[in-house]
Amino acid sequence: MPANDPAVRRLERAAPPELQALVNGRFQPRGDRAMEATGAIEVTDHAISAAKGDDLPTERIAIVRGDDQYRPGERYSNLLMVGAEQPVELRRVYPLPVAGDATASDGRDGVPMEDDPSRPAPARVGPPLCASGDADFVALVMLNEGARQVVRLAGLQGRSTPAAGAEDIEACAVLEYQAG
Repeated sequence: MPANDPAVRRLERAAPPELQALVNGRFQPRGDRAMEATGAIEVTDHAISAAKGDDLPTERIAIVRGDDQYRPGERYSNLLMVGAEQPVELRRVYPLPVAGDATASDGRDGVPMEDDPSRPAPARVGPPLCASGDADFVALVMLNEGARQVVRLAGLQGRSTPAAGAEDIEACAVLEYQAG
């Protein structure tokens, strides 16, 4: 049986496995909260687009289980109302672009807009997943209810990646959609 030779330096590495999407497609809001927050959504590999807002750029970072914790003592199964073995897609949300370039001069006095305290902050352009600001992560799950496919989406806020030791993670309201 061949053995690894420690004197031979490997120059190539296998690419990490690509995480397969659990949720992809266009979905209609199911309930007033989802209708008010986003309207219809379209979930692609790299974004969540909302009828009431622009694309929310995302990156799939993990497939976790319902029984996994997103913060100490808080499980995805309780948040998303799913079983302990249900796969949950976790995505990182990239910073939203703002209307206009915040580093450009506004033409008044050559002061960059970001350094001008008299200028209001640029408005967000993505869908409002959290009432108290932008989501840093999104947890998505797809369920079959009879012949219907139902998607539940929860925004998560915090600097840490959601996990059992991430004490700064806060969950936002859960929004529900159905294939349509």
